Amino acid sequence: MRGLKFPMRSWRALRWSLLAAVILLGGTMAFFLIRTSGPQFDAGGISVLGTDADLRIDKAHMVQNHKGRMDWEMWADTALVYRKKDETHLQTLRMRLYSREGKPTDVTAERGVMGNQSRNVTLTGNVLIRTSDGITMRTDSLHYNPKEHRVLTDSPIVLQGQTFRLTGVGLNGNTEEGRYVLREKVRATIAGAGDRPPGEPAPPQPAAGGKAP
Repeated sequence: MRGLKFPMRSWRALRWSLLAAVILLGGTMAFFLIRTSGPQFDAGGISVLGTDADLRIDKAHMVQNHKGRMDWEMWADTALVYRKKDETHLQTLRMRLYSREGKPTDVTAERGVMGNQSRNVTLTGNVLIRTSDGITMRTDSLHYNPKEHRVLTDSPIVLQGQTFRLTGVGLNGNTEEGRYVLREKVRATIAGAGDRPPGEPAPPQPAAGGKAP
């Protein structure tokens, strides 16, 4: 059986195509990690094929430090880097934002768009914020400014703790200070002694003639 042979021109074209792909990958990585003064970065897989983005990163993990302490972390199933748009599109992501005392606030969302230069992040789709004190906030969209440690939304939001439940429209928050303020149309439910926490479903009722568990 004879080995396969490629015409010289085809082999040269393939070699130059592979070289161009390597240069493109290296240039995009340098842009993303160096020119943008980006965070520390780990990835499960990196590719430049099969996508309209300049770079596709699977299982991405980013860490941003500031003045010797951790500022925030981000995990994403997929990150698509667009150089000309100056943005990175994220799928199924989780962020951990740290206060000046090191207390974490976790944020999850279905999608996100991060500015490559600014690192500002806009999150959309089932956004959930959970503070280290056990307070949760749910909304449809959220904007995070890492330089100012601010979270903002104009969407309806539900803020809930062990003994209270607040609903409103719009939120201003500072993750470094752990301070969050609902802007308008605020309604509150406060649980009294012996009451169920607001929003917790009632226990199941026993069937007729039966006994409560």
